[in-house]
Amino acid sequence: MANYKVPVEETILNLLKTNLGQAGPIKDYYFGDPWQIPATSLPCIIVDVIRERVTQTTMIKDDVTTSVLIKLVMNKRDDFDKPGREARVKRKLREILSGRDPSTGEYNTASVMYILRKNYRLGIGGTGQEAVVEFNDTTKNPGVVYAEARIALEVTERVTVNGRT
Repeated sequence: MANYKVPVEETILNLLKTNLGQAGPIKDYYFGDPWQIPATSLPCIIVDVIRERVTQTTMIKDDVTTSVLIKLVMNKRDDFDKPGREARVKRKLREILSGRDPSTGEYNTASVMYILRKNYRLGIGGTGQEAVVEFNDTTKNPGVVYAEARIALEVTERVTVNGRT
């Protein structure tokens, strides 16, 4: 049985902080989507819980599926005035989020997807993960255009319901 001490979203945030740290490209981490993010905190990672779905599996067990949104946010302005035909920020988003080793096709060990897939059960007894990756641009702060990549992650875990009648 899982030892549930920390909610899924906090477990994910802690895993990312521990494995990516702040020495690499990530400057800050947030729980919940902040109203404004200072440009000096970019790139950053945001982990936000979206919903929980509860399904009864047996008389004493429920499957709880938690939907979590993991965002990697960068300053789109970093691409301004750069020569060439490549959106470097978009490539960097891809590399950090789900980059792969070109020689093996495996996730780079410094990518968010590698950390999530390596820690499949998330230390809470998760029974499954499903992920969708999306990319887009958005504006939050006046004068700051964000490039954003998101992983919509669903984590399912089995929970005991004692005394159910």
